[in-house]
Amino acid sequence: MIALQGLSLWQLGRTSDAAPILKDCQLKLAAGEFCLLRGDSGSGKSTLLRILAGVLDLSYEGDIFLAGCNLREVVGCQKAQLAGLLMQNPSRQFAMGSLRRELIFALENVQTPPSKIAEKMQQACQLADTIALMDQPFHQLSGGEKQRCALTVLLALDSPILLLDEPFASIDPASRRRLLQLLAQLRDLGKTILLADHDLAGYQEVVDRHLLLAEGHLQELPVADLPDHEPQWSLAMASGCEDAASLQLQQVSYGFEKGRPLLQPSDFTFQTGLTTLTGANGSGKSTLLRTIMQLEKYRGRYLYEGRPLPKRRSLYRRVSLGVQDPQHQFTGLTVREELVSWGWQADQLTAEQEASLQKLGLREFLDRSVYHLSEGQKKMVQLLGILSRPWELLLLDEPFASLDQRGCDFFADVLAKKSQQEAVLVVSHRMQPLAQISRHHVHLAAGQLQDLKKESRK
Repeated sequence: MIALQGLSLWQLGRTSDAAPILKDCQLKLAAGEFCLLRGDSGSGKSTLLRILAGVLDLSYEGDIFLAGCNLREVVGCQKAQLAGLLMQNPSRQFAMGSLRRELIFALENVQTPPSKIAEKMQQACQLADTIALMDQPFHQLSGGEKQRCALTVLLALDSPILLLDEPFASIDPASRRRLLQLLAQLRDLGKTILLADHDLAGYQEVVDRHLLLAEGHLQELPVADLPDHEPQWSLAMASGCEDAASLQLQQVSYGFEKGRPLLQPSDFTFQTGLTTLTGANGSGKSTLLRTIMQLEKYRGRYLYEGRPLPKRRSLYRRVSLGVQDPQHQFTGLTVREELVSWGWQADQLTAEQEASLQKLGLREFLDRSVYHLSEGQKKMVQLLGILSRPWELLLLDEPFASLDQRGCDFFADVLAKKSQQEAVLVVSHRMQPLAQISRHHVHLAAGQLQDLKKESRK
């Protein structure tokens, strides 16, 4: 179903002596095979998936066959009928404003008979559990809800090949487990699935193949090397500790446009140190961070160290937010320019900065456009910038999404040190990097904030 024959691939605008991203790669995936692809950030996983989907025009040598068709000879809507791609950032593949309109647009583009469109839409939404999201504007959805919507479009197109790039990066654990089982069911129905991920939990029992992409080569690894169970990461490192009050909510509520507020009027206190905020997709975690930053409407009052948060520019000198999508925060064109905007020196890096870039594999990319980096590399650049400055209160929304293990370990160490001096509030579905550094665990569900550590001490 997918065959690579001597595939070598170069970056756009390559020089004559440039090394290929992929080197003479060979691969055969049969119909009804589910393959997990892993590799460090920047290794070329996303590039490979986008080439297979026909959405990236890069020079390559060798041949790519999809369902027996040479990709060089496939044109137009035929590509979408052969292979569907779910990108790491689903917002970049939506053409319309809501799931219903996106589904109609996609199905019409592949010339689906009008009499079949409603049926295909209904079936896809039931499979992905997105019926309730059909008419909600995409800009009101959480990152995880957008990912589920993008998967719904792929299911509706019913392509024989599914190419999934970090499909669970912003999805809550319960939804992740359910969607993994859905993919296994689709495999059993004959779909060929190639999925790239950094978080390996839960795959051993569902995948048929396990590939590593490193230094331009594809290497087959045993499925048995994957974790044999999904770890249950505990955030109870400091259960029993009492830190000073940091951020206080006085009858705060928000999210009124959805009928029922995402947060009911609440009195709550976040403490100093590092707090992890969890909750299902769409529960209002990201919205909480945006209201603290005065970027969305809310009712009630926020107090920081007993004083109301200022609703003016001075707030941004004391409090900062790292958003889910790094591109929404970039102000520089190159990696160097972006880091300089956070206070790094343009031409002379400190020894610590040099060491950080080397550890993360970013030193050679300093003068490359931030928009040409992989999603994991973009996230690293964003975090290097925002974590290089001191803050009284630091808010981070899914900081570990798209990061490889090297990046997770590095930034977990930085956050552990910063949280000794600053109040840090982290929204994350990825618990492993936080397991040994989170001092507090707060859960948002059904419009209520719950301090899980206080509950565990009762």
